[in-house]
Amino acid sequence: MRVVVVGAGVVGVTTAYYLARSGHQVTVVEKAPEAATLASAGNAGLIAPGHSFAWASPSAPKELLRSLTVEDTALRVNPLKAPGMAVWGLRFLRECNAERAVKNTLVKLRLAQYSQRMLDQIAADEHIDYDDMHEGILYLYRDPKRFEAGVKKMKLVQEPRSSTSWRAPSTASRIRAATASNSPASCKQCASGWARSSCSEGAL
Repeated sequence: MRVVVVGAGVVGVTTAYYLARSGHQVTVVEKAPEAATLASAGNAGLIAPGHSFAWASPSAPKELLRSLTVEDTALRVNPLKAPGMAVWGLRFLRECNAERAVKNTLVKLRLAQYSQRMLDQIAADEHIDYDDMHEGILYLYRDPKRFEAGVKKMKLVQEPRSSTSWRAPSTASRIRAATASNSPASCKQCASGWARSSCSEGAL
């Protein structure tokens, strides 16, 4: 079967990779000159199942309203540019309660754990070196209130085989300094490696 995949980001090249391995003739179409330069490049190089919190949460409606006037929010909506998003927006708001946020977070966590396993398998099979690290992630909080909320969220997604510890600001500063040399382009390197692997499997 001939298949066209639109977009050479992480999702696009991974889709092409598995389709090509299954024997399909795949063509990947990308408007940018290189793979993983748009949404995938903005992912900060993080593939972290422990950060699988649902976007739809009790605090999301306030964040969405704030996004109408400022541009530095995690969620941004421009109703003039996306009028067709109204129905989706209503469905999103319906999920913004505490009970649904917990359920959706746990579903997202299972998906992220599966994605992590598949990533590790592809990287091993195709010998892709993208400066990956498995030592964990350092989260910084600006005030005690946000710190307490962060602790509560972390306990929800903490895996049985993982550990979470809390550090004083002075200790956190030393940890941050020790990790300052990590490459910021890991996600792009990984997706570019997948793109090369997809080509070797028969995707164009």
